[in-house]
Amino acid sequence: MLLDVLRNGRVDLTKSMSTESASGSRLSAPGTTLNSQIRRETASAEPNQTRVDMLGTQIQNARLEYDAYETRIYAAHPELKVNRGEAEPLSLSEAGTLIGDQRAALLEYVVTRNRTYVFVLTKAADDVRLKVYPIEISARDLATKVADFRQRLAGNSADFKELARDLYDLLLQPVHTELEGKTAICIVPSEGLWELPFQALLSRLNKYVLEDHALSYVPSLSVLREMKNKALAQRVTRLKAGSDGLLTKVNATASPSLPRLLAIGNPSLSGQSVARLRSTRRELSFDSLPQAEQEVKAIGEIYGAQESTILIGKAAREESFKATASNYPVLHFATHGVLDDVNPLYSRLLLATGSESEDGFLEAREIMKLDLHADLAVLSACQTARGQVGSGEGLIGMSWALFIAGTSTTVASQLEGRLCQHRSADDRFPPQPPI
Repeated sequence: MLLDVLRNGRVDLTKSMSTESASGSRLSAPGTTLNSQIRRETASAEPNQTRVDMLGTQIQNARLEYDAYETRIYAAHPELKVNRGEAEPLSLSEAGTLIGDQRAALLEYVVTRNRTYVFVLTKAADDVRLKVYPIEISARDLATKVADFRQRLAGNSADFKELARDLYDLLLQPVHTELEGKTAICIVPSEGLWELPFQALLSRLNKYVLEDHALSYVPSLSVLREMKNKALAQRVTRLKAGSDGLLTKVNATASPSLPRLLAIGNPSLSGQSVARLRSTRRELSFDSLPQAEQEVKAIGEIYGAQESTILIGKAAREESFKATASNYPVLHFATHGVLDDVNPLYSRLLLATGSESEDGFLEAREIMKLDLHADLAVLSACQTARGQVGSGEGLIGMSWALFIAGTSTTVASQLEGRLCQHRSADDRFPPQPPI
């Protein structure tokens, strides 16, 4: 799907058919109605928990039915997937163009049942070098190690370093000589390796990977190629527009420069939203986040008052974000996030709301329908880099949805804290001009 979007843009299913559109509307209507019923029930003086649970189950069933509807639409109307096909294979020389310079390297991992492989792509002068290294570990054992490491980090366990060194020796030490002198590494993970924060691994010199290398992640080399092609086309368009001095002058006079940063921090959650969440996610806390408020205010000071829009408390509304986000090259969220392991596109950021049409839950499926133009989005909320692994798609979840919506780079958390980065690209592998 990422290749589809990069090549052909997003397709609106319901605009393509009439009969099916009516069916889609009927299927989506129950979800809206059920959400309203849950809000009313949780807002009552004595909520009926049995009824809330029943409505929650009905919502899940409605989601599954709508997903099945979209699948049927694509099957019945193959013209909606024009030019989908398989991605053209990359030649070695073409793959070399994906590397910024001799200080960068591309690592692609392939996890098979009984063994893992890492392909290393580097550049020396005008030569592009590709090497492959086998790693003797099964998919099951690797997944166990990664899960154990994640749990230790999330639990602030003091003994995480031993496993950090073991994973470094397993995954990066075999290619150590290839990485000497490299300041940037782009990683294409595979399977459970999407869950691994490579930047937190420890080398034999007792240094974290992030101390020696700027890390970035991409779903596949094919997606990276399309990102670069798209960025090049956009640059050419901008250069053509800027080459007309009169047009540039008119534009500069007609509209003053817009702020660059939209930052949302510590939204005031409605009582209905909190009650609804606690009815199904009792283990989570949705208390106020004063440090998040300080965070976005501090970032706003860095950009300056004229270059930033800071929304906090009741002003940090879902409807405000949707209405204005497309105008900003930098987006920053400092709020609660809720991961949905079963349906990752229903993972959400919690915002304020002042509208009956919005519930304050900015879900991944809603984000991917927006038309964003951001070079960078920062998700300062727990586990926003997690989701379900899709072949060639990466982790389908919040950061994936932002990518689909038009955001080239996302910084997000892989753990229950603001510790780790997950980026679709950095300044050495830019889908957009460097920020």
